[in-house]
Amino acid sequence: MTFEQITLIIAGIFSGLHAGLLYDFSVDVVPTLRQLKPKEHIRTFQIINKTIVNPWFAPSLFIPVVLLPLVAFWYRGEPVFGLLVAAAVLDVVGSKLATAIGNVPLNEKLAQVDVDRLTDKEAEKIRQEFQ
Repeated sequence: MTFEQITLIIAGIFSGLHAGLLYDFSVDVVPTLRQLKPKEHIRTFQIINKTIVNPWFAPSLFIPVVLLPLVAFWYRGEPVFGLLVAAAVLDVVGSKLATAIGNVPLNEKLAQVDVDRLTDKEAEKIRQEFQ
């Protein structure tokens, strides 16, 4: 097995880990949070946002950003090149850039909320804006 093939496998594994996280979050965590009262929902999401930034999460987020374009470059001229470019673009634009532009600012805004000072109506409004 070549270095390029090993690198492709590693990129695929970490892309899959991140995709699995996003999938699980959308089909398990978000529906569960929607069942909570607004203040509980906000408080829980604040905890999730703090907890997810950890050394185990970072590799699945950043390794594909580096390796997928690199592997695509290595395979230029090969039949698989187009698929690798598509994978790199979808990962960087569809996942990471969307997260950086959309989710991170929402998460930072949510982190500033003092749940204990909110009325139920204010908490519901914030939850609706956040979802």
